[in-house]
Amino acid sequence: MPTNAREFYDKAKLFATPAVSRYTYYTLSFQAGMAISLAAMPVYFKNENALAAYGMAYSAMAITGAFSFLYGMAISKVRFALAVLIGSVLYALALALRIFTTPMVAVMTAVLAGVGASVALLAGRVWLVELTQNSQQNTTQLTAMRSILLSACTLFGTAFVALSVHAFGDVYFFLLLLAAMLVGIASIFAYKENRADRGTLDNHQPINNKSQVSLRQLITLPVLLFAGSSLIGGIYTGLIKPYLILMFVDYGMAESGSIFVFLGTVFVAMLANFILLRYHHLIKQSAFAGFFVAMIALVLIYLGLSYVLSLQLGFVSLIIIVMLRSACLSLTASFEQVLQYDMLDASILAAALGLMQTAFLAGDAIGSLITSLWIIPKTATDYADLFRYSTVLIVIELLMILGIKIQSRQACAKVS
Repeated sequence: MPTNAREFYDKAKLFATPAVSRYTYYTLSFQAGMAISLAAMPVYFKNENALAAYGMAYSAMAITGAFSFLYGMAISKVRFALAVLIGSVLYALALALRIFTTPMVAVMTAVLAGVGASVALLAGRVWLVELTQNSQQNTTQLTAMRSILLSACTLFGTAFVALSVHAFGDVYFFLLLLAAMLVGIASIFAYKENRADRGTLDNHQPINNKSQVSLRQLITLPVLLFAGSSLIGGIYTGLIKPYLILMFVDYGMAESGSIFVFLGTVFVAMLANFILLRYHHLIKQSAFAGFFVAMIALVLIYLGLSYVLSLQLGFVSLIIIVMLRSACLSLTASFEQVLQYDMLDASILAAALGLMQTAFLAGDAIGSLITSLWIIPKTATDYADLFRYSTVLIVIELLMILGIKIQSRQACAKVS
């Protein structure tokens, strides 16, 4: 292996310890299953003439996920590894049941999937923080690693479904079962982590120490500002993300080309986090500065996108700026997660993350409603308006995180 490649691998340390290896394998299996299911499920239901059931299931899962703050409070009462295991088993079962397309079963399966996925994802973030206490890796390094794994699984899942259908035809039934099998494999690594976690309880204090988390503990200024930031982020995500592929189609690009552009954005996001992982030792102490710079860049990128779309410039300009947007969105998300881990009290972390996930999903729903009822994007001008509105929201989000930083400095000054 070349020296530079070996050095990068040593710094990445995706398999640095048995605990980190379990986390890596778990994340790969779980996210690959989720990606395959997300890509295969809509077409499977369409082919089964059950689009109405799919719509009901999608809404049911979204509503179930909106109760993440309750799941977070429940996770804070148990060991994170047990919560990961329970959530993964529930989600694997739900994915296997997605082969049934009757409305009642589809809705029940969606509720099960919403609970399982929400619990597994929230507990997985607590797992990441736990790893920083028991390895030499910091939150910036592990957050970048997690983001890379998520992007890689999205690429793999989408490409695998497309290639499978191209090679074998209508195999969506088997793809859904494969997705369930992958999440089931992830459950095995969760089970191993659960056994290891039980064996080390006497050696260290866990992140979630089973104490009751009260609303008074949870409702603090940093938590509220982070939740507000998540709500705003969800809104501008809901405004743009569902229409990104359609934006290129409406701009005149072929559907296949639009899908390749979308996959390109996922790949660029992964590259951005590779850079973050490579230089995590320089960025760890300046996570807020990194977040601030990335957010300012995002503001300029969104203004640039509105300009390109308003003037209807060429595809090349639009594609380049969309790729830059993907990189900055990925970096801001990673930096914000690091700030959450560093600034929030560990005893309320799971509950706080649940509240933020609820806020994000609520914002996502609001953004989707806006584009469904108010601004239905069909032309380049419509998309330009969406990017302009999103720019204002990004500035508001930046001000909220700035407020958390100021409050944190004031608190430190009082202590000293």
